[in-house]
Amino acid sequence: MKAPRFEYKKLLHPPGKAVILTDIIAFPLVVIALVFLSPMNPVSIIAYILSSYALIITFMNAGRIYRNIRTAVREDKISFVVWFKKLMRKNRYTALYLESTDFRAEISLYSGLAANLFFAVFKCASGVYYHSTWLGSVGVYYLVFGAIRFMLMKSYRAHKNAERDRAVRLHEYRTVRSCGVMMILLTLTVTGIAYHMIVRNDMSNYSRLVAIVSAAYTFYYVITAVISAAAFRKRDNAILAAAKKLNISGAALSTFTLQTAMIHTFGGTVSSFSRTLDPITGVAVMVIMLWNALSMSIRAHRSIKQEELK
Repeated sequence: MKAPRFEYKKLLHPPGKAVILTDIIAFPLVVIALVFLSPMNPVSIIAYILSSYALIITFMNAGRIYRNIRTAVREDKISFVVWFKKLMRKNRYTALYLESTDFRAEISLYSGLAANLFFAVFKCASGVYYHSTWLGSVGVYYLVFGAIRFMLMKSYRAHKNAERDRAVRLHEYRTVRSCGVMMILLTLTVTGIAYHMIVRNDMSNYSRLVAIVSAAYTFYYVITAVISAAAFRKRDNAILAAAKKLNISGAALSTFTLQTAMIHTFGGTVSSFSRTLDPITGVAVMVIMLWNALSMSIRAHRSIKQEELK
C-alpha cells in the first residue's frame, strides 16, 4: 500500500526541474497540435494530456519552485543571475526593483492590470467576431475586473509612502470592501451567463487562435497567482491581500475559459464530453470566485468596524 502512495506523490510533486521541463515541452507542443494537427491525431491527444498535467503540477508546485528559485537568486548560486543583477544595478529603476519589496509589489499590480486589459480586449473582439455571448461576457468580466484592479492599484499607490495610521487603514479597507461587492455582482452575472450557455450548449466554435491565447494567458495567470500568494502572504496590507484573491479568481476563470475554448474549438466531436465537463469545472470555478469576493467584503467590513471602535 505504501508504494502506490509514494508514486502518487511523486507524480503530483515531481522535482522543480521536471516541472519546468514539462512546461517547456507542453506549451509549444499544444500550440503545434492546435495549429497544424487534427483534434483526433495521436500527437494532439498527447499534447492535450501533457498540457493539462503541466498546468496541474505547475499550480501545485509553483510555490515551492518559486521559493527555491528565490533562494538561489538571493544567494547568487546562478552565474547568469549574478551577471544580470550587476546589469540591473546600473539603472536606478531596475536597481530599485531588486532592493524594494514595495516597488516589486507595485510592478506586479501594473503588469497584472496590463495583461488583464489585453485579454479583456481580445475576448471582447473575439465575442463580436464569432457572435459569441460567452466570449463577450468573459471580455466584459475582465474589463470590469481590470477596473477593480485599477482601484486597488490607485489606493496602493496613494498610500505606499504614507504612515499606516487609522485613516489610511480605513481607506484601504473601504476600497477593498467596495471591490469585493463589485466582484460579487460580477461573479453572479458571469455565473448566470455561463449557466445559460451550458444549458443551451450555445458556446460557439472558435478558431485555434482563441485557444492558443487562452492557453498562454492561463499559464501566465496561474503562475502569477501562485507567486503573488507566496510573496504577499506575510505582508500586512489589505490592498495586496485583495490583489492576491483577485489573482486567484482570475486564474480560476481563465482556466475555465481555456477549457471551453479548447473543447469547443473542435465542435460537435466532443459535445457529450463538454456537457459533462463544463458544468463540473464551471461550478468549481464560480464557487472559488464567489468565495474570494465574499471573503474580501466580509473581512474588510469587519476590519472597518474594529477600526471604528478604537
